[in-house]
Amino acid sequence: RSARLWRSVKCLVPGSLSCLGAWSSVMSSDHGAGGSGSGSGSGQDGVDENDRQQFVKMQREMLVETNKLRKLETQQRDSEREKKRSQLTLQELASLPEDVNTYRTIGRTFVLTAKQDMTKELEQ
Repeated sequence: RSARLWRSVKCLVPGSLSCLGAWSSVMSSDHGAGGSGSGSGSGQDGVDENDRQQFVKMQREMLVETNKLRKLETQQRDSEREKKRSQLTLQELASLPEDVNTYRTIGRTFVLTAKQDMTKELEQ
């Protein structure tokens, strides 16, 4: 029975609900047909109810972890984008004379900042 459960788990694609939906329909048909009332605890397809519950639990955990992974990937892309923006700004600042006025944005406000302060901030 465990081998059958693991084969079902392998068919999953991260983020896919297709197998979960299939298991849900099997579980609901089992419950509707009185399969859970049998003494053996096996459904019509020969999979133990405990195995089904473990599968559903693992599926939910996989979806949670997949969502966490997507969130981390998004944060990484945002960080790389910000790093590139800072590098481009530093290149432009390097070409400007030292006595030029530079402004840093804070919300919707522009604040006068010394060029060297702006450079130090962007290098961090």
